[in-house]
Amino acid sequence: MDEAQHNNTGPLIAKDERNGKWTLTNKIGEGGQGEVFRTDTSGYIAKLVNFQDDNKLSAWSKRIRWVMRQDLDGLHLARPIVMLTEPKPGYIMELMDELIPLRKVLDDSYEALLESQDFGVFKATGGLQRRYQLLGKLARELAELHGRGIAYGDLSPDNVFISTDSNFSEVWLIDCDTLATNGVTDNESVFTPDYGAPELVRNESGISTLTDSWSFAVIAFQLLTFMHPLKGETVLEGDESLEEKALRGELPWIENPMDDSNAAAPVKRGLLSVAMTKKLTSLFQECFTDGLNAPEQRPSMMEWAEAFEQADLASLTCNNDVCGQSFIYNKTQQCPFCDNVISPDEFLLLKHYIYAPEFEAEDSEKKGDCWINSQSGIVLTTDKPISLKKLDPSSALYHQSAPLCQLELTSKGLYITPEEGQEIHLQRTSDSKTAPITKRQLLKTESRSNAKFALHLEYMAQTHPAWIFNW
Repeated sequence: MDEAQHNNTGPLIAKDERNGKWTLTNKIGEGGQGEVFRTDTSGYIAKLVNFQDDNKLSAWSKRIRWVMRQDLDGLHLARPIVMLTEPKPGYIMELMDELIPLRKVLDDSYEALLESQDFGVFKATGGLQRRYQLLGKLARELAELHGRGIAYGDLSPDNVFISTDSNFSEVWLIDCDTLATNGVTDNESVFTPDYGAPELVRNESGISTLTDSWSFAVIAFQLLTFMHPLKGETVLEGDESLEEKALRGELPWIENPMDDSNAAAPVKRGLLSVAMTKKLTSLFQECFTDGLNAPEQRPSMMEWAEAFEQADLASLTCNNDVCGQSFIYNKTQQCPFCDNVISPDEFLLLKHYIYAPEFEAEDSEKKGDCWINSQSGIVLTTDKPISLKKLDPSSALYHQSAPLCQLELTSKGLYITPEEGQEIHLQRTSDSKTAPITKRQLLKTESRSNAKFALHLEYMAQTHPAWIFNW
């Protein structure tokens, strides 16, 4: 039943097992097991299932009741709260308002790309940076779920809901029907076509954290490149049996470095270099080359989360009003979408180090060198404040660690604000002159001369994080 049918026949009323009534409005999703509807009660949606077999219905009902008993607190997961009995079996779940399926973003972007032949379609849905934010948050939600010993199961763009407003990056998972203890093997594996791991397609395995990692990687690759990782020109130009073979893991993925028999057409590869960091490229290779038929080789969800969070922190936005695209920082500061060069005055590159005053170097290392380069960095852009934290930004717990100070780049200059009770120092590296910062301080724009500075966080006499930048 679609929205038009609701309008013709009146609202659909569902009843739950506690004799409660729910008015269902428009349909927002549909899968092999049933349909998902909004309700007229803010913060709640409904799922109705279509099982014809009583045994399957009974097994499904037991699974949902099991899910209702699990510790899912703190997760952005639309957990079931009550079972529905009429007009069909189903359940009511909690979900914040103003969300849309990720599928809509994928479909709308792809249609716009076909129409315009221009990657400017990214901008309408928040650009590359928002995609990094969405995927980083989705990966963290799945990592947290996996940490509780639970695999999600049927992960697809239909089950991932995101903020309607492209200025926000909320992420929620709906449809808990396939949640299960990690590694459980079912007689019938449930997955959405195109997103099931090869071992699920071959019916050789049950769902697990490793099948979740595969599904996530497919979604991420599509969202960044508009391509399915297993559907190169050989598959797209072949018959249905060839596609089935690819999804079963019997053909190489489209970027396999050792076998290009199923490679993507060159004209379709435009976003591969633009959207990928070195770390993301490496993880996709691990997942789709080594992990194609060796699930244990696939990256964990925490590895994915770290990589997308790093990409977000390293993003710039083009100041060409016609373009306005976000992209990964590069040494030329040139936008890959329009070739506009970003002025150095509009951003600040910060490189993360560990400063260890008592560091005892090995014979092979430079004696007395207190600086340990973590190879991590952050791009600070105008009027978008950031918090600097104790941990390396490439670490798994960086986003959860406490902030030590805040930086804000404005037309007036760089504001440095220590958190209450924090000891931070600013050092000019040319003469090692160091000054404490105890309150909000401004490095004025007119003083910017490309001199190198180090911002030391925490106590100078102890090992601590430090950020190097030019001003």
